Amino acid sequence: MMQVMVANPNALALLSRDIQRLGNDLKGQTRMRGAWDRVRDEVMIPSIRQNFDMEGRPNKWEPLSPVTLSRAPSRIGILNVTGQLKRSATAKRRFKILKNEMTYGNWPERRWFGPVHDFGLGGVPQRQFVMIQQPEDSTQIGEILMEWVEDMVNRNIRLHYS
Repeated sequence: MMQVMVANPNALALLSRDIQRLGNDLKGQTRMRGAWDRVRDEVMIPSIRQNFDMEGRPNKWEPLSPVTLSRAPSRIGILNVTGQLKRSATAKRRFKILKNEMTYGNWPERRWFGPVHDFGLGGVPQRQFVMIQQPEDSTQIGEILMEWVEDMVNRNIRLHYS
């Protein structure tokens, strides 16, 4: 049988308060903005850029139609003729962060064709560039969020109760 000795008789009361404070912080997500900023900057934006650079992943986007090709320069990237859509899709203002959630959208009217391609609307083939389905993206997001949780635990739980 294992025995645990507590040098400080108030240690359990202190630990209980620390755990309560941690629970309140996690519930309120008062400090989660930094984690979402990191997810956006270190995972989401680079992933969207890579989707444009590779013209789709894991599957390649459907080629441009002959009509589009007849109106465009001879060598163009799918959805990347001028780079404006890629820049708009990766702009920080596309991301809205509120406490415990991050959403993507808020497209300007002049970039209406971004969501049209991303969702495949109106007969336009879907060329999804906003997707986090690659295992490496999910792993990175999980690591960032776990670092945030560990930081919250370290901020709230006293490590020494002697």
